[in-house]
Amino acid sequence: TTLSQLLTLSIIGILFGFVIGIPSATTPISSTHLTVNNEGINSALKLVIPRVCQLLSIIDLPSFHDTLHIPVIGDVQLDLTDMHIKEVSLGELTLKNEESASNAFSVQLAALNISLEDNWHYRESKFPHIEGHGTSTITVQGASALVQMQMMTDENGKSFLWIAKPQDLTLELGDIHVEIHGGISGAITQALAKVFGNLMKPLIAGAIRDALVKEVNVDLKDMLQSLGFTFPVDWSGFAPHAMEWNLKLTDNPIFGNTHALFEIIGDWNIDDVPTPEPSFQPGKLPREPMHNDAMINVFMSDFVLGDFFWTAVKGNLLQWHITNDMVPPESPYKLNTASLKYIFPQLYQKYNDSNLTMDVRVPSQPKIAVNSAGGLSAQLNATLEFHVILANQSTTPAFRLNTALSLQVDALGLLNVEQGKALNITGHVNDLSIVVDVLESWIGDIDVGYIQNQIKIIVTFGYLPKLNAQLKEGINQKLPETILGQLSLSNTELAFQDGFVDFATSFALKSDFLSKRHASFTEEEKVRHQIWRLEKELLKRQEELNHLVDSHKIPVL
Repeated sequence: TTLSQLLTLSIIGILFGFVIGIPSATTPISSTHLTVNNEGINSALKLVIPRVCQLLSIIDLPSFHDTLHIPVIGDVQLDLTDMHIKEVSLGELTLKNEESASNAFSVQLAALNISLEDNWHYRESKFPHIEGHGTSTITVQGASALVQMQMMTDENGKSFLWIAKPQDLTLELGDIHVEIHGGISGAITQALAKVFGNLMKPLIAGAIRDALVKEVNVDLKDMLQSLGFTFPVDWSGFAPHAMEWNLKLTDNPIFGNTHALFEIIGDWNIDDVPTPEPSFQPGKLPREPMHNDAMINVFMSDFVLGDFFWTAVKGNLLQWHITNDMVPPESPYKLNTASLKYIFPQLYQKYNDSNLTMDVRVPSQPKIAVNSAGGLSAQLNATLEFHVILANQSTTPAFRLNTALSLQVDALGLLNVEQGKALNITGHVNDLSIVVDVLESWIGDIDVGYIQNQIKIIVTFGYLPKLNAQLKEGINQKLPETILGQLSLSNTELAFQDGFVDFATSFALKSDFLSKRHASFTEEEKVRHQIWRLEKELLKRQEELNHLVDSHKIPVL
């Protein structure tokens, strides 16, 4: 690439990195705040309703076998078997914030209706041992549940939701209606219906509670952590290194009366190796929404840019070896002594018509700042070392330059935001300057003034107008193919303040987002559910055995 192309890549990289919000590399202080109002949270929860209904439709209801006294009939041996859910509907799923802001919150399930069927059989305990059997339909209407959860992090720093105790889930079943089917009628039917209702109520409540706790503490935890907030960074145009950054939530989100606040940090990995902690820290960020009509407000410190370049410098990523065949055909200059003979005449005199190589390196931390005028400023130093390729294909040094780049980008904004696909970044570069100094020369004195004039002409009349024309039209930046790519965005705004940027938007998850993942339970999910039930039953039996051993002091072989 030519110098102008490197500048283009740098500026686009700065804009993209800032708008997407590259997080803190390793510092525990968050550099990004995310606020989501209750409308945004409840909009997302609506899309979870089908998942909850599907979950409850496959809950396991245990069989019942016992001897009971039933009015009209007397003492009977009663068996309730093959209990299964027939239909489930859920009216509402909403967030219930606590009065005091904390990392705990509650989700309420309301207007829950469940219909199930079973087989029943009874036999009188005493002579004449009259028997009866049939089926029954049990309908629960208007049930509700309040699930109390906390946001926590595991030993790897990944966030998850957790129900600490089953009693943190309160359940009200409401009215239960039992319809008996079989060769009985009258008072016996009424007596059985009353007994079945009383028996089934705790069975249903326990099964629902177990299913919801398991969904949050196991399946939802796995889903959140497997969704991943790790995004690879395509560095192939810059250097042969694999980069990725890992977003994670802190374990102290705040759920208030009107909105929730999430603090976000991140870890940079270069070739799977974390980078050193930066020596600087992000400034304070707002903790309240600045755009109350937006569902989401994202506040990103200008620290994120500084941290990005810190990581790149420490990882030796901001260095390139450029050869003549890498220069595009349309470039007015080539990496060849003949092409540069008017800028470096002594180079051409000494090495007539020879190709060059150029090693570019950014040795120190670039300075990035955001301002309330609606843009950002950047200062960057780079060294350029030129070598001549000799006839025997060996190289010899020619000269080494230091370049100091500074730019001021104003009026950054968003234009024609594509729904869930891309952000179209607009702006205007108000000031761009490049100052060159000769650090070392092996070809004699170099006319720095002439080089500086040539660069000014190229920047002023060639590169800058082209870049501003592109910025005016908009630089289209695709969103990562993750959950961000599953959002339909609206009312999107980009506002710059001193030291941070505010990205505000409202959203809707695409209708196929959850349906692709949870349209129906896969065989694997059903098997996992059955395994979980068996493991729970095995644990219960083990506890009973341990209690039996301890109470009778039986030695364990």
